[in-house]
Amino acid sequence: MLVPPGMQVLFRGKAAMLREIAQVLTAGGVRVVTGAIPSS
Repeated sequence: MLVPPGMQVLFRGKAAMLREIAQVLTAGGVRVVTGAIPSS
């Protein structure tokens, strides 16, 4: 899997779990993108 420059895959899993993780990261000031990895 190719990850576009500047992006890092941190977690994989079910949507509900990923939403919770995204909320925590966002609250901590980390920019979050969820969904399919965009093509470069």
